[in-house]
Amino acid sequence: MSDVLTDTPCPSGNAPAFLNGAHFIELDGKRPVEKKWNTDPSIRFDYEEAQAYLAEGTNVGVVLGSHDLVLDIDPRNFGADDSFEKLKADLSLNLAGYPIVETGSGGYHVYMRLPEGTGRLKGDLGRDGYPGIELKFVGRQVVAPGSVNGGAKVGHSAA
Repeated sequence: MSDVLTDTPCPSGNAPAFLNGAHFIELDGKRPVEKKWNTDPSIRFDYEEAQAYLAEGTNVGVVLGSHDLVLDIDPRNFGADDSFEKLKADLSLNLAGYPIVETGSGGYHVYMRLPEGTGRLKGDLGRDGYPGIELKFVGRQVVAPGSVNGGAKVGHSAA
């Protein structure tokens, strides 16, 4: 993937466009530190504070809102075929212009926006013929760029 975002640090106060207005939470590895992260907005923080946590070596998660969609691609779970290539072909999916972040496990998070009025989504696409691909949306969180997961830094953009 040539359009994968790099591991170059973001300048403080200059959030990548896809993280503008995002809320963040503190993580222990990949898991939220606070059990009420999804119901208590007072424990969430903005990009500036997320950068401070990251500078201290603490992982943070991006809290996904009602219009957020992250395509979570984990090639370790693909099976015989490349599920991501199959999904792109089956849906004529063109990801040009979408932020793609390399995860600590060697997979990818593709950040997207849902159109107004989108109904209920199915999270795990494995049963639909796309093992290793999951949709993450409102009520979920993903490890933020700049965090360390699985011993590897989650890539992020300087743009």
